[in-house]
Amino acid sequence: MSVSLDSSPVTSLLSLDFFSASELHLDCKGVVHRKTVPYAIVVEVLEGHYEVAYLEQTQKIVAGEIAFVPPNTTVEFRHFNGRRGKMRARWMHLTFLYGGQLDFLALFETPVRVPKKTARSASLLLEAALRLCRSPAGDIKILATRQSLAAQMLDLLCRASHKKDERPDSISKQRLQPVLQFVRENLQNPISIEKLCRIAGLSRPRFHSLFQLAFDCGPMHYVKKMRLELAARLLIRSNEKLDTIAFRCGFSDGFHLSHAFKLNYGISPKIFRKQATPDLP
Repeated sequence: MSVSLDSSPVTSLLSLDFFSASELHLDCKGVVHRKTVPYAIVVEVLEGHYEVAYLEQTQKIVAGEIAFVPPNTTVEFRHFNGRRGKMRARWMHLTFLYGGQLDFLALFETPVRVPKKTARSASLLLEAALRLCRSPAGDIKILATRQSLAAQMLDLLCRASHKKDERPDSISKQRLQPVLQFVRENLQNPISIEKLCRIAGLSRPRFHSLFQLAFDCGPMHYVKKMRLELAARLLIRSNEKLDTIAFRCGFSDGFHLSHAFKLNYGISPKIFRKQATPDLP
C-alpha cells in the first residue's frame, strides 16, 4: 500500500497537533459512551458492532467497517458484543491544523461510514499505528513514522470526502492569518479587540465584517472558542488541576472556565476528562 499527501503549498501549511491509537477487547454489553472531543476519531470494528449517533443520524458499524467522527462533535457510541460475548475494536485519534489554527478536516464533508475501498487501507494504517504506540517513546524514528501514518490517514479521509462548498471567505482567512497566529500564541494572555484590529491593519467595523465572513462568528467569540478547545485538549492530555488549565487558557480561575466549558460542551470539565478515557474510542 502506498498512500501519501502530494507535495504542495497546502501540505506545507499542515501540522500534526495530536495523535494517539488504542484498542479494546472487552465485554461491552450495554455500554453507551457519549462525549465531545477536540480531535477526529477513526474507529474500526473487529468483532461485534457499534451504533454511532451524531448530528441526528445513527449508523450501524459492523465488523470490517470503519467509522469517522469529526472533531468537536458530540457523538454517542453504543457497544454491542459479538458472538463470543466480547467486542473488539481499534481506533486512531488525530488533529491536523491548517496554518497553525484551523482544523483541516473541518474543510471537508466526510461520511460516517468510511467507504470499503478506503476502509481496507485505513485498517492497515490502524494496525501500524497500534504497533507504533506500543513502541518505546522518545525515538526520533517513531516520531517520523507517527507523522507519516497520520498524514496517510488524513489523505485517505480526504479522498473519501468532498470539499465543502466554496464561499468568498478564503481571501478573508488569508488576510487574517497574522491575527490567528497571534491568538494561538497568546491564549494565556489578555487579548483585546483593539490589538487584533491593529494586527489586521483594519478599522474595527471592517475587521468585524471580515472576521464574520471568514468564521461565521465575531473575533472575541473565536478567541473564547480557541481557549475552550485548548482547555479540552489539556484536560485529555494532562493531569493538571483545573485552576492551572484555566490560567493557561486565559481564564481567571477554574470556576469561570468550568462555567464557559459547560455552556460550550454541555458537560463539566470533570465529566469531560472522565469520559475521554483511552479505553473507549
